[in-house]
Amino acid sequence: MPQYLDQALNAQAVTPSDTTDLSLSGGNFDNTASGALPFIGTAGNIKVTMLGGQTVTFLNIPDGTFMPIQVVRIWATGTTATNILAVF
Repeated sequence: MPQYLDQALNAQAVTPSDTTDLSLSGGNFDNTASGALPFIGTAGNIKVTMLGGQTVTFLNIPDGTFMPIQVVRIWATGTTATNILAVF
């Protein structure tokens, strides 16, 4: 049986959506019960729905930022950052 640590096991590119939550799975690991940590490749704003249910917009996130939050959705409307990864 694999041993899971606190580090991320997978990452995937994100297409922001106003209607669809993140679909998080990869390899032998399914993370549909939790959220993901966003990595911002190119600077901008990011609107997210947090794992706890709150929707919030973070402004002026710089290039190359790992955001220490758990999100279930990254919204198209209100998100100007690009090259976003979901790390889980």
